[in-house]
Amino acid sequence: MISIARTILKSFIPAITASLLFGSVGHAQMSDLSRLEDEIRRNAELIQQAEMLVKNTNSIKARASLQAAIFLHKESVHLLEANHQLRAAQAVKKAREAILRAIALAKREAKTEENARNAIQRATQRLERAKMLLEESPGRETLPARKLIEEAEAQLSRSMDNMREHLFGAALNLAISSERLSARAIAMLKRGSGEVSEVEKELRKTDRLLDRIDRYEDLSSHPAAERQYREAREIQARAYSQLQAGHTKTALETTRRARSVATNVIRMLTSRPEPENVEQALRLSDGLLEQAEEMAKNEQSEKLAKQLAKAHEIQEQARLHFSENKFGQALRFTLRARELVKQAIGSIERQLNAGEVEATLKDTDALIERLKSTMDQTEDALDHELFERVIAHQEAAWMEFRQERLRAALARTKLARNLARRILDRIGKGHI
Repeated sequence: MISIARTILKSFIPAITASLLFGSVGHAQMSDLSRLEDEIRRNAELIQQAEMLVKNTNSIKARASLQAAIFLHKESVHLLEANHQLRAAQAVKKAREAILRAIALAKREAKTEENARNAIQRATQRLERAKMLLEESPGRETLPARKLIEEAEAQLSRSMDNMREHLFGAALNLAISSERLSARAIAMLKRGSGEVSEVEKELRKTDRLLDRIDRYEDLSSHPAAERQYREAREIQARAYSQLQAGHTKTALETTRRARSVATNVIRMLTSRPEPENVEQALRLSDGLLEQAEEMAKNEQSEKLAKQLAKAHEIQEQARLHFSENKFGQALRFTLRARELVKQAIGSIERQLNAGEVEATLKDTDALIERLKSTMDQTEDALDHELFERVIAHQEAAWMEFRQERLRAALARTKLARNLARRILDRIGKGHI
């Protein structure tokens, strides 16, 4: 499957070259065509990434989404060859959405598989412990515990069957349920009674809350919530261990603490941010990405390039979620992307010369002065909007420079310069 994306990309480049050489397009159309070419090339790269991920999972949904993406990608190339730019752009957008959906599904499936394997291992160990205690406790009073152990064994067997059939979500839930049944049996055998105690009731309340969190599909896209969920699981496991050791009062306090953490996780997962705030967060992340890319042009670091590529992928997923009105997921993804960008910027170690940065700033000032003299010759709203961004970036660059943040200053002034050149190109006054 990997060769498909490469083949498409190889056949795509000559087609674009031919359209540039022989097609009758204006300057603005050339610019649009170039951007469309970049987006198609980016889709081909993302398809290769998706193929590697999907190949290592057994997600039917991820495979279907990837197949749809490949079809749409081919269609976008053919449409561009036929000079149907608008339809090609639409196909590119749909292909990008399908690719990102395939990547997300594949990652989620891989995570679920890992969690299921770990849960089966824990359930197996807990069941063996319960069986051992049952053998050491003969008598009619062990009947309730025996029934729990039999049900735990049956659920564990079904969990393993589901793993073999690649139904990882069902396998995970069954393994968790089996482990809890074994834990209850152990507690009964140690207490010597089949009665349900207050602490067991409290443990079950916490279990039900944790089960509710298990059913949230976007848990893996919320790092803070996922960390707290794991913490709640660990606390709940300690509560069961304390109960088995006969420390009922401590177990009661521990499970209530686990429930408090789990309640906070649900609050985090169900809170719905305002669309305007999410859109602003997306713009901030976009700006930081632009700044980091300018800084990266002066570096020869493969690690830095990979960090920024990963940040781009996550930011694109954030945009996809936003377009689907999934504002909570969009916010979480863009914040993850921003964190990666900050790490990438922090990894740049090259020392800059203040004199060189100042000279670059002054060069940009001169370009802006030249641009000012041409702005009254255009009434295009986009040109004036871009010019405002030029001024804002350059003012921010000088502020960064005065605060001795040389890398940030250099990145900002280069953004201003690139935008200024773009405006000059658009209004036909050449470029520097």
